[in-house]
Amino acid sequence: MGLTKCPDCRRLSFVKAESCPSCARAFRPGELGAQADAEERALGRRSNSLFAALFLFALAALAFVVLRGA
Repeated sequence: MGLTKCPDCRRLSFVKAESCPSCARAFRPGELGAQADAEERALGRRSNSLFAALFLFALAALAFVVLRGA
């Protein structure tokens, strides 16, 4: 079971929970699952962007060293 934050109180709650254990807010079916999926996709985009930036930086440094030596 996944965890995500309650939209109201921002405390962790299980994705399949019917209500928040902290603030007792009732969730619509699938509401927390959709929120958890969106958070996971956003994290994936951020990590992919970070990897691409680091890769391009390493490639630029390598090109600088190779061209400087020639």
